[in-house]
Formats: sequence, C-alpha cells, structure tokens
Amino acid sequence: HHHVGRGGCLSREKCQQHDRRQDNQVGQTADLPIDRNEPTQIALAARRAENAQRERTLPPEHGALQRSRGNLAWSLESVGELEAARVLEQRVLDALQRTVTSTDATLLIMRFNLAETIRKLGDIPTARRMHEENLAACERDLPLTHAALQRARMGLAVVLIDLGDFERAKGLMEGVVDVY
Repeated sequence: HHHVGRGGCLSREKCQQHDRRQDNQVGQTADLPIDRNEPTQIALAARRAENAQRERTLPPEHGALQRSRGNLAWSLESVGELEAARVLEQRVLDALQRTVTSTDATLLIMRFNLAETIRKLGDIPTARRMHEENLAACERDLPLTHAALQRARMGLAVVLIDLGDFERAKGLMEGVVDVY
C-alpha cells in the first residue's frame, strides 16, 4: 500500500484505508499542520538529486549540466535561498559565455535571472549595471520583437523603479508595449 504526500494514494479505488480515513474526517476540521511549500520542497529535492547526478557524470561545460544548474537555481530562489541561487546562476552564465553564441536562449535567460537574483539580494547598483549590459547586448544582437529583448527592458525598468527613476522606467515599459 503506497501513500503519496498527505493522504493521497497511488490508487484510490483500491485503497480501503484511504476511504475509512475520509469517512472518519467527515464534518471534522483537520488538526494536521499543512505545509503549503511541500510541492516546492519536493521539486527542490528532485532538482538537487538530478543536478548531483549530472555533476558526477557530465563534463563541466555540458549543456544539460548548465540546464540542470539553472533549474536548481530557480528552485533555490523559489524557496528563498537567493545566495545559493546566485552562485549557481553565475557558474552557468560563466560556462555559457564560453560555449554558446550571444543569442543563445539559455544564455539570455541566465543573464536576466542572475541580474534579478542580485536585485532581490539588495545589490541594486550591480543589478542595474547587469540589466543595462543585458539590454545593450539584446538590442545589439536580437530583433526588435524578440521576447528576451522585451524581458531585458522590463528587468531594467524594475531596477530603475527601485532607484526612483520613474521616467526612464516608463520609457522602457512603453517600448515593450509598443512592440505588442
């Protein structure tokens, strides 16, 4: 008999124990604490396991390893482990800058994600510099309607709002709206 998570069964139809528990709880308020972050924690554990396996078996610059590190960084950020996410994002960005073209989708996303993580860590001047560099690279290398260019504009606009430069932020956001 295999239960998954809190009260869920792999096969409910065959689970008489589950049905008895449900019958006993009718009209009662559950006293069990509910961990609303449990799915996030499970995803984080899975990504840590996947990344550890890839770290052991793939060359340091392998694309699948960079994607795994990026996914793990995203999961770490989602549970508030910003510094650990920043370290991984920097490793991925460094590897990608050595191995892919300037218009590679993973590189574009990682450049943006690292700048955002640094902003969330409170280093607004560095985040601004990184978002400005990212926007300049996107404007140089991508067509006007490319999603990464629009994301770069929005990322810099958010930092400018953090710094109180509302006029420049508004101009960037209007540029995004004009494309769509």
